[in-house]
Amino acid sequence: MSDTCLAYERRGAVAIITIDDAPYNRMSLAFTDALEPLVATIGSDATIRAVVITASGDQNFSVGMNLKELGGALGDRERIDVIFDQRLRVLAAIENMDKPWIATLFGNCLGGGLELPSHAISGSPHSKARGSVCRNCTWAPCPPGVGARDWRGASGVIEQ
Repeated sequence: MSDTCLAYERRGAVAIITIDDAPYNRMSLAFTDALEPLVATIGSDATIRAVVITASGDQNFSVGMNLKELGGALGDRERIDVIFDQRLRVLAAIENMDKPWIATLFGNCLGGGLELPSHAISGSPHSKARGSVCRNCTWAPCPPGVGARDWRGASGVIEQ
């Protein structure tokens, strides 16, 4: 696990972003701070043809924001606004990007953990291939050992 709870790798033309805070895969403030410039970089890189958003572990795709981090900001309206404005910017950048995003949903996907893949899936009208890869669920919890690790085969199709 990294300090930002985010891992990034490239496999050919596919960018892979991993929420790396198993078993909960919380979207911490550091995660969002790291995700914002990464999304901008991916958006401007013409050699990236698709993006996969996945998560580490096998229990939860993401339980959402790390609410403990918000505790200190609750009394500071300006700070809360900055936090949520950043989230909205990142989600809008993902939704409006002209590249397909694939979310590998498994386990629980709650709150902000649902928000990220739903923006990736709703996507730009310019992109024809967006969606989640989960054979047995949409947004509901998947039983352990069932779910969406099948995206790995998609990279060959994307590169064609």
